[in-house]
Amino acid sequence: MPRLSIHQRERIVNLYSQLNLENVKGRWNRLREAAENEGIIIGVKGIRKLMNKWFETKTLRDLPKANVLAKISITDLKRIDRAVYRDRSLTSRKLKNLLNLEMSHRSIR
Repeated sequence: MPRLSIHQRERIVNLYSQLNLENVKGRWNRLREAAENEGIIIGVKGIRKLMNKWFETKTLRDLPKANVLAKISITDLKRIDRAVYRDRSLTSRKLKNLLNLEMSHRSIR
């Protein structure tokens, strides 16, 4: 399946809002059908992943790749270490949100 352009991703998010699918059973299937009517070919799994990314990050662009250790500053590494030292149960997603880090949660792992 080909990658979606930013325009196509925006259109899917707009369709979600227009169709008012929040808390609707089978919403991903309905959204996939609406996207297909717009000429956007995507599966239910792709719809679900795109919308979850939108809900979490409010961005439609690709997230930074996990292999960005060189881009993580020493300061951020120390902040991550201190946070994990205080609370060992923190997940990478929680750390990202807690510390307002500009990297994917996979980079934090």
